[in-house]
Amino acid sequence: MHLSDPSKRSDLQRELVALRQRLAETEVALAAKTAEAAANAAEAAANAAEAAANAAEAAANAAEAAANAATIERLQQRLDALSRRVFGRRSEHIDPRQLLLNFEGAAEAQEAPPPFLSEAPDEETPPAQDERKKKRNGRAQIPGHLPRERKEYDPSPEELTCACCGRAQQPFGEEVTQQLEFRPASFVVIEHVRKKYSCKKCHSGVTTAPLPAAPIERGLPGPGLLAEVITRKYGDHTPLNRLSGIFAREGVSISKQTLCDWIRASAGPLLLKPVYEELRRAVLSSPVIQADETGIRVLRHTIPGRRRGQIWVVGAKPGELCYAYAPTKEGKWIHQLLAGYQGFLQADAAGGFDQLYKAGSIVEVGCNAHARRRFVNAAHAGEAAALWILAAYKKLYAIEREAREEGHDSASRHCLRQEKSKPLIKELYAYLDELEGALRPSSLTAQGIQYAKRHREALCRFLSDGRLEIDNNRAERALRQVALGRVNWTFAGSPAGAERATVLYSLVASCKELGINPAAYLKDVIERIPTHPARLIAELTPRGWLEKQREQRPPDPPDPAIPAAPS
Repeated sequence: MHLSDPSKRSDLQRELVALRQRLAETEVALAAKTAEAAANAAEAAANAAEAAANAAEAAANAAEAAANAATIERLQQRLDALSRRVFGRRSEHIDPRQLLLNFEGAAEAQEAPPPFLSEAPDEETPPAQDERKKKRNGRAQIPGHLPRERKEYDPSPEELTCACCGRAQQPFGEEVTQQLEFRPASFVVIEHVRKKYSCKKCHSGVTTAPLPAAPIERGLPGPGLLAEVITRKYGDHTPLNRLSGIFAREGVSISKQTLCDWIRASAGPLLLKPVYEELRRAVLSSPVIQADETGIRVLRHTIPGRRRGQIWVVGAKPGELCYAYAPTKEGKWIHQLLAGYQGFLQADAAGGFDQLYKAGSIVEVGCNAHARRRFVNAAHAGEAAALWILAAYKKLYAIEREAREEGHDSASRHCLRQEKSKPLIKELYAYLDELEGALRPSSLTAQGIQYAKRHREALCRFLSDGRLEIDNNRAERALRQVALGRVNWTFAGSPAGAERATVLYSLVASCKELGINPAAYLKDVIERIPTHPARLIAELTPRGWLEKQREQRPPDPPDPAIPAAPS
């Protein structure tokens, strides 16, 4: 082909133009395809991002739903617990028949009970008895120390004539029916009469006998009346305004403010405060103490805007209870109360005690009643696993009851615990380790297991020393004095009033633990304390007073000799 040929050149040019046109069309198509691919890729990326966002949203919704479910469960548990507290029984007793049902359910499911429960509980054991003798109903015996008044009744003369022979009937015995009567306490005015003497010749002066020391200088009340007021308020939980009304019914008008003044003087340094300080010293010198606290309302608080204070109780051996007031729940107040103490401290697991234990001079002893209470709540909420654990605690407390009923001392109680309680505790905690993994962490049983494991060393410390108790229930019982009182008197007027209340609560509650009549004890102590030597103040504490009374009590007369039977 020759390019010089015009026709050929024209054909080539037309062919070249067509090729260029097809190339342009191809490039346009390729660009369109590329743009479409890019759009598709962008759309896929957007879809992936949307899918990731949806997945993240779904995960967030699932997490929120789980959190809401946990919150609902927790709130439901609290609601159930509050409902049981307000409307249900306060007792933590578990019906043994519940444990029996647990055994039967495990047998049907072919599951073995925990190793510390080798046999099912006795289904014939009545739940109210709790393996103890049921109290018998009936008329109580009238105490023999009460005075007797004899009233004799004779038949009429007509009834004393024999219906058969007409002769007079002769007495041969008597039938005695006892009736218990009450005579209300009465006010008595004691007139202290001091005769005046003077020389009729010289008229130089007047001589009189000294006036006996009065509980309150120039005050109206005698020791017995002060003792009655203190016992009524802090022993019987009677508010002073109500007590004023009671006295008014007897025809004696004593205002509430006057009664408050008497309480203030009685708890002051001239009367019962030194006895309280000696009682506190005796408590803090004991090698083993228990402590607990509760709240009260305080109107004129030292902290602006605050209306709550705390009442602490520290107990040593029976008859030694010391109450103390603290403005807040902060740990520094219990630190001040127990300053310098060395020994065992049994209490709950409140955080305020942690710094005390870190110093090393005070050894922590846990309260197994607090640990058990968590499983009681779980059982009441329908969690069957808690019943196995409660069965183990039932056996532990049965061992403690055995030691108490058989009169074991601390050494023999320690041996009994090592023989029976220690293996049971070991098996119980092994079961708790095994059970924890099978439970929801939010369940009440799981929370109780976590508490028991977290405080295991303190909860098991009672095994190491026979002087230690298994729980802190004695301190909790002592605080019932305050709990019952605040229902009636509702608040303390000031921190000073709360401190005076702790002085008088300490003496009254200690008397109750020792079986002493608080009114009789307080009357005697208030009479004696103005002239009692300070070095012998320990004799006026409830325990010291009781020991002194026993020493001064005359010995019982010997039984009359029984004549020998004739041979």
